[in-house]
Amino acid sequence: MRKSYQILLLGLALTAAVFCGTYLAGTREARQFSRATTPELAWLKSEFQLDDEAFARVSQLHEAYQSHCEEICARVRATRSELEILMQNSKGMTEEIERKLEETTAPRLECQKMMLRHCYETSQAMPPEQGKRYFEWIKARTFQEDFGMPAR
Repeated sequence: MRKSYQILLLGLALTAAVFCGTYLAGTREARQFSRATTPELAWLKSEFQLDDEAFARVSQLHEAYQSHCEEICARVRATRSELEILMQNSKGMTEEIERKLEETTAPRLECQKMMLRHCYETSQAMPPEQGKRYFEWIKARTFQEDFGMPAR
C-alpha cells in the first residue's frame, strides 16, 4: 500500500514538472516581451528581425506618434459622446445631429492620415525588405477595402 502512494506521488510530481516545463517553454517569448523597455513594440523587433539601430528608430517614431494619437483619440471620444447625447435626446434626425456627425469625421480623418503617415515612416525606418513586409502586413490589417463590412 505504501508503495502505491509513492508511485502516485511520483506520478503527480512528474506531471506537475512536465506541466511547468511546458508552460514556461510556451510562454517564454511573451515573458521576454513583457520585460522589454517597450513591450508593445517587442514583437515588432522579433517578427521583423530588426537590429538595435532600426528598432531604436522605430521606437522613436512610435513615441512621437503615440502622443499625437492620444490627443486625436480624446477628440474622437468627445465628439462621439456629444453625438450620443444628441441622439438620446432626439426622436429623429436633426440638423444638430447632422452637424455633429460631420464634426466627428474630422478627427477620424486626421487620425487615419496620421496613422498612414506613421506606417510609411516606420516601414522606411526598417531595412527595405522588412519595411516592405511590414507595410503589407499593416495595410492588410488596417486599410481594408471593405472596412470589415460584409459585401452585398
